[in-house]
Amino acid sequence: MPTRSKRIAGLDIAKCIAMFCVVLLHFSFSTRAFPNSLSANAITSLTAICVPLFFAVNGALLLRKPLDTKKHIQRLLRVVILALIWRLLTICFVMVVLGNTIPSLRDIVFSLLGGNPDGWSLGHFWFLNALIAIYLFLPALKALYDASNRIPLWFICGTIFVFTSCLDSVKAILEIVDAADVHNYASLLSALPALNIFGSYGYVVLYFVGGALIADVFEGKINNKLAEKLTPNMAIFLSFISAIWIVVLQHFQHVYLGVNFSITYGYWLIPTIILTLMVLYLCMHIQTIKYPGLSRLVTALGSSTFGIYMLHFPLIWLFAELQDTYPMLCFVGMGNIEALIANICCAVIIFVCAGILSWFGRKIPMLRLLFTL
Repeated sequence: MPTRSKRIAGLDIAKCIAMFCVVLLHFSFSTRAFPNSLSANAITSLTAICVPLFFAVNGALLLRKPLDTKKHIQRLLRVVILALIWRLLTICFVMVVLGNTIPSLRDIVFSLLGGNPDGWSLGHFWFLNALIAIYLFLPALKALYDASNRIPLWFICGTIFVFTSCLDSVKAILEIVDAADVHNYASLLSALPALNIFGSYGYVVLYFVGGALIADVFEGKINNKLAEKLTPNMAIFLSFISAIWIVVLQHFQHVYLGVNFSITYGYWLIPTIILTLMVLYLCMHIQTIKYPGLSRLVTALGSSTFGIYMLHFPLIWLFAELQDTYPMLCFVGMGNIEALIANICCAVIIFVCAGILSWFGRKIPMLRLLFTL
């Protein structure tokens, strides 16, 4: 396999895919006219790979290079400070632009500590909480990954996998059965999550380690029978099977549980893990992009994903306000497919606009730090 270059185009492509999935998912929830149809739910259910793919890319990058403790602590502090600043900026935006009332001091402190006060739409900041959590654990995770004996690492990943991915994959099916046949089988599993000592963000470890392993397999650094069987064709096959699994599961959740656009437990379900890692594996085969203009665009967007994440929600909120003012933006009179295509195009526009704003922000000395992790 080719060796890792200074910047692999495929990793930027994976980050772009992850961030567009974030934008599309939040766009479907937060705008006025996203069609709640079978096709729309099928497409948005596949955005479950959004944040997992970002974490897998980070794992591929961070777990496979030497850990500079000083730089790592500086990066951790930078994430904490950026989270505080962006939370304050978002609160100001919600007050000034969207006209929300001034929050109480308690709500402001609560939000700065990672909370989401009612009515303040700060839920998307959970990502920074998870990023801080994995960065706190990264030195230990790095030591386990670099160890000649990886059995302790497999125990940790196995525990998380069993008590999050496996448990909730079964629970997701049982909840549908319960709703369809008026049983309560899912509650039989309610005590088992307590055995997962790693908390609500523990599944992020699976993506960090999985991303690093996929990168090592791609570069030929892992030689075993399982690694030898992973080929692009096998990755495409596994991606197809896992995507079908996700879509079918979301359809039954939609019918029996009223779940719209997303999938319950979606970020850590077994099919999401498979699809995420296979998408990363396939992306890594794209080492370079031969068209210079497209290459620069992908590099610019791939290096601006943090800014896109921070800016996309305000842009979505503004678009929703425009829909209230201009009903034509609600695509009245269109069929479900036409409305879905129109909404996806609008999500693309918001993604590109957020990317442009983030790219310009990175070029301005006083603002650069706000858009750089």
